[in-house]
Amino acid sequence: MLNGKVSGAFVAPGSGRPGSRGAVVIRGQATLSGTTSPLWVIDGVIVGSGAGDLNPDDIETMTILKDAASTAIYGSQGANGVVVITTKKARAGKTTLSYATRMGVSKLTNGNLKMMNGAELYDYYASFANASSISFPRWNANLRNSNFDWWDLATQTGFTQNHNVSVSSGTDKLQSFFSL
Repeated sequence: MLNGKVSGAFVAPGSGRPGSRGAVVIRGQATLSGTTSPLWVIDGVIVGSGAGDLNPDDIETMTILKDAASTAIYGSQGANGVVVITTKKARAGKTTLSYATRMGVSKLTNGNLKMMNGAELYDYYASFANASSISFPRWNANLRNSNFDWWDLATQTGFTQNHNVSVSSGTDKLQSFFSL
C-alpha cells in the first residue's frame, strides 16, 4: 500500500477514530442509493462487503479486480470490484513464531479554534428575530453564565496499540497457522 493506493483502489478513511478500519473504494461513488463496497474474497471464500476482523499482518497477497473480469468471475456481486486476499500459510518442516507490535498517538496539532463561550452563544440566539419561539433546551438564561470548553472535549488525544502473535508449523501432510 503506497500513499493510500492498493493496486488501483483507494483506501478511504473510515470513521476517523484512531485505530478504526479504513474503507476500500474501487469504482468510486457512482450510485445514488446503492453501496459501492467491493466484494471481498478471502482464501477463495466470499465473505461479503468487508474484510471483517482480518488481521492485516496475516495477509500474504492482495489483488484488486476492477474490470469486467470481476463481473465475469463473480457475477453481479463483483460489479463494484473484488478484493481477493490470500492469507499466510505454514510451510512444511518449518516452525515460525512471530510477534509484532505498533503503538501510536493521534493529536490535533493545528491549534485551537475560537469557540463561543456561554454568554456569546446566548447573545447569538437572543439576536434572532424569532428568539421567543426557539425550543432548544440548552438555550436559557442559565446558558449566559455557563462556560464550557467544547473544543477541548471534542479534540482529545487518541492512543492506539496493536499486538499480533502468530505461530506456524507443519509437515508434508498437515500445515497449521495460528494468529492472535
